[in-house]
Amino acid sequence: MSLFSRLLNLNTGSIPLEDFFTELIAYLFSTNKELLYAWLKELNLFDTSVYLDAHISTQREFDPVDGQSKINRPDIVIELVDEDACDIIIIESKIGSTEMPGQLPKYAKVLDGMTNFRHKFLLFVTRDYEPKEKASIFEDIPDSDVQFKQLRWHQFYRFLRSQPDTMLVREIILFMSKYNMAHNNQFSSIDVITLANFPKSLKLMQETMWGRVRTEFKNVLGGVLNSASALTQIHYHGRYLMIVHMPDKWWCGLGFILRTDNATDYPKVRLVVEVNPSSPRREEIITVMKDICKQEKWENWEGRELNDSKAWSRIIREKSLQDFLSQPDHITAIEKFFLEALGELKDIRSEYPKLPWKAIAATAAESESTKAPFAEEQELKVLLNSETDEDEDESEEDETSDERVIYSEGEEPIITPPPELTGMATETDTESDNRKALFAEELDLKHQLKVLIHSNNNDEDAELKIREKLNVVRGKIGSRTTEEAYGAMAY
Repeated sequence: MSLFSRLLNLNTGSIPLEDFFTELIAYLFSTNKELLYAWLKELNLFDTSVYLDAHISTQREFDPVDGQSKINRPDIVIELVDEDACDIIIIESKIGSTEMPGQLPKYAKVLDGMTNFRHKFLLFVTRDYEPKEKASIFEDIPDSDVQFKQLRWHQFYRFLRSQPDTMLVREIILFMSKYNMAHNNQFSSIDVITLANFPKSLKLMQETMWGRVRTEFKNVLGGVLNSASALTQIHYHGRYLMIVHMPDKWWCGLGFILRTDNATDYPKVRLVVEVNPSSPRREEIITVMKDICKQEKWENWEGRELNDSKAWSRIIREKSLQDFLSQPDHITAIEKFFLEALGELKDIRSEYPKLPWKAIAATAAESESTKAPFAEEQELKVLLNSETDEDEDESEEDETSDERVIYSEGEEPIITPPPELTGMATETDTESDNRKALFAEELDLKHQLKVLIHSNNNDEDAELKIREKLNVVRGKIGSRTTEEAYGAMAY
């Protein structure tokens, strides 16, 4: 982990990722102006070979434009000075969030009103794809001499990789890589091979996890999220795990850790038990985790981040996938490992019965906000799903399922479908229009949730409110098919 990632994680004031990164880039430019000039030259903005100095500021305030009441506060302002005149650049950065309504047009007007600069440039730099039309930005000032350019942060990442290696540059490169700002714009030969073989690899993972292993996982822990949840984690966390949430903000997961530090590393096969930094019983759980790691009978269990009060702390039982490749039947060998690990976890649960091991239902899990990541970005959670008959085919419903799992002490979970599914009438035109409106409302709420999660603001109250609204809307929709639902959740 980079130094800056640690500083961001340690900060108790919850600095937004965008603001933190803005300050890093401004500091880099302020302390290495030759690097700034080289970047501007690569962008072909100005003739940077003649500048005598540059002044960089962040969150600088400019007066409102067109009678607006709010102060304009762009992320970075760069003022460049040569022997004859001054040039100015406003940079607006987005990492996981999107442009606020009318934000770029306001900054364009701010620049347009500056008559004492020779060249004026507005740069919009984003991590994610967010195309902008220059005509809409300059709609109110079509004859402006302000210039506009849109960039992606992965372009700046590649530029930094080409620059002389310093400690600051190296740490920023690591930070950008961690927070997904290092996307390459080309498929490598490894990428192509991975794409071609992923369906087969996914099927092999499913074979090892969703049969006997899933049954035993449910027996040991009392429940399991459905298989669609494992697919969402591939995108958000680079892992394919079956998961169960437990009271007091801790969770257990079993499966494959796909993300590796190097392209030549092998994925891990893992059983993990992890606790949230804000768990009300964290101290008790951590004490047990440390005790487990000390015992010879559980010598294969390893503790991670057990002494860091601000980290997601965990114990794991894992092997490299490479360890199974010499076996004649990989699926059977990995399945055997999972079952052995679950057997050990069952013994651990028996030895420490006072811990809150009982699986919690979906709605409770969401209110617990156990955002379990080995923790990079928060995942979109899915509803908890368990069958009443272990011989039935596994449910493939995704996170938009409206089934609720009800737990009674000492009993198996019982699925109760929402009332809307017990009897369906033919829709009238009005009902159809209403459903379309509900679909649109759901997509809007999911977009809000996605933006909030990627903003790293850790605003659990706001996230819970959005999820509650989503549950209400989904309860009204009720009757759509699994295929419709899965298509709508494409995050």
